[in-house]
Amino acid sequence: MSPKLYAYLLFGIVPYFFLVAGLLTVFFMHGKNRRTVGAVQQEERPERGLRRGAWLALALVTILSGALLGIGTMAWGFVITLLALAMPIVLLSPGPEDSLLGQTGVQRGFYSRHFGELEEWRLTGDHLRYRLFGEWTSAPCPAQEQPRLRELLTRTIPERETPFQD
Repeated sequence: MSPKLYAYLLFGIVPYFFLVAGLLTVFFMHGKNRRTVGAVQQEERPERGLRRGAWLALALVTILSGALLGIGTMAWGFVITLLALAMPIVLLSPGPEDSLLGQTGVQRGFYSRHFGELEEWRLTGDHLRYRLFGEWTSAPCPAQEQPRLRELLTRTIPERETPFQD
């Protein structure tokens, strides 16, 4: 394989392949989670601004360094296309600490569950605590929402309510 062809494949096709695959995965997971969670009632997204700020800083550094180095028109098209493909991934991807309480389920990071699929649950403080992959996690649930949610959960999965124990 010639060095030019190798460089074209490495820098021209491979980044697009991974970005498009990532974009399709994020769109698929976003849609699946929205169907599982339903209309969002409460959410906590503690690192969302940091992720967006980091992406914006990276995009600005990339554009400024390209301008300072004087890259050609074809390279600018490549850079702008890659940044455009990366933007929806950054905007739609949930962080590992993102937590949602919806009409029909809960979500933590990329993982969502219908209320009927929860392993165990309990309402404490301003949160619905539940097990995800054997570990306790939580979704925000203010006091005014708790009676409705308790009624729904005790009707759906009453045997899985766990008393608070540490």
